[in-house]
Amino acid sequence: MTPAQLDLSFRWHPNRGTYLDRRVFRWPFTLSRGFRLDAIPSGMLTLILQSASGAILADDALVQRICVRAGAAAHITTQAATIVYRAPAGMCATDVMELQVEDGGMIEYLPEPRILFPESSLSQRLLLRAAHFGTAILSEGFVLHDPADQGRPFRRYAAELVIERPGGRIAAMDRIDLERMPQRGGRRTQYAAYGLMLVVAPLPPSALETLCRNITARLDETTGIYAAASVLPEEVGIGLRIAATDGLRLRTGLTAGWFAARQHLFGCNPAPRRKDAA
Repeated sequence: MTPAQLDLSFRWHPNRGTYLDRRVFRWPFTLSRGFRLDAIPSGMLTLILQSASGAILADDALVQRICVRAGAAAHITTQAATIVYRAPAGMCATDVMELQVEDGGMIEYLPEPRILFPESSLSQRLLLRAAHFGTAILSEGFVLHDPADQGRPFRRYAAELVIERPGGRIAAMDRIDLERMPQRGGRRTQYAAYGLMLVVAPLPPSALETLCRNITARLDETTGIYAAASVLPEEVGIGLRIAATDGLRLRTGLTAGWFAARQHLFGCNPAPRRKDAA
């Protein structure tokens, strides 16, 4: 197993609620204390992952592992959007995140989007090992940005998101591999930010369809985005894909999807967070 720069485990205690029973990290990651912001799910712990480097560089090879045990509930986010700097020809940064949620556990992994600078090159993989009665809300996204405002593209962006069931069976997979952005025209030229959200939960098919409609209703009120929600293969959950005119609208759309999922699963919105607005 490849050594990880970040290795966390969350457990449930009847008096303490969710707590960290493994907290291992090294450069470039650093962690502060967790926060208890949500009354529902009961005892949920919020943790903000921080990067001492503040960016992803060409020779970075990042590996992170997070496990949420039975009964625990964890919300994991990042302090800000992460810049991906240019990479010399032949170099590509890698970022692997492995998540595990046990039966009765819940994980929300909602990092801020990546900002792809000109000539940047990034390959990332998000693997979710989900027990049949585990719940997960995940998101990822990227924003195109040229500081010189000349429209210079990234060199490569590859992303793979895998949902794995017990025994190693793959229930769903989403994969893209872009060498520069495809040529855009017409209305598509306005979009500069792209994101994906997955909600994996032990819900019947009718409830998944209802969740898709609820998310769509919220997003219909948001300008500057093009989005669609649908049921995932094997009805393991739902997927939401968003194209937005900028990073702010992408973030607004993903937050709206998260709020709709929380409302559907628990009957209430998440507790207010200073950086969230939906």
